[in-house]
Amino acid sequence: EPLDYRVNSLDANTIAAELVDGNKMRITARAFGLGEVRAAVFDAMGASAKSDIPVLVRPAGEKVTVLEGNVFTDKLTILTAEQATQTTVRLVSASGTVVASASGEYSAFNPVVLDTGKVAPGLYTLSVDIAGDVTRMTLVKK
Repeated sequence: EPLDYRVNSLDANTIAAELVDGNKMRITARAFGLGEVRAAVFDAMGASAKSDIPVLVRPAGEKVTVLEGNVFTDKLTILTAEQATQTTVRLVSASGTVVASASGEYSAFNPVVLDTGKVAPGLYTLSVDIAGDVTRMTLVKK
C-alpha cells in the first residue's frame, strides 16, 4: 500500500527539512546549533508513526560549540562530544576566580547550560574538559 511521508523542521532557524523524490529527507543547515526534525509516515487507513530526530550543525572537527558565540549575557549553552562523556566546564574571570561551573555526563544533544545572569561584565576564559581533552576559549560577558 502506498505510504505518505512528511517532514518538517522544529527549528527553522537552524535547519530546513524537505522531502526529495517523495520519500527521501534532505536537511539543510542554516546556522550552527542544535535542531530537530519531525518525520512522519501515514498509511491509507489513517495509521501513522512519527519520530523527532535531533540534528547537530557545527564546523567539521570542532569539539566544543558555544551557541551564544564569543559574547554572552544571561547564559552559556555549550555543546560538547557527540556521545555522552564525562565533562567539566569552568568559566574563569580575569582574576582567576571560577564564576560558573558544571560537571557531569554531557554531549552535543545534552548540552551544558551555565546560568551567567549574575556574572559581572568582562573578559572570561571558558575551559571545557571532555574526558581529559581540554579546550579553552576567551569569551566576553556583556
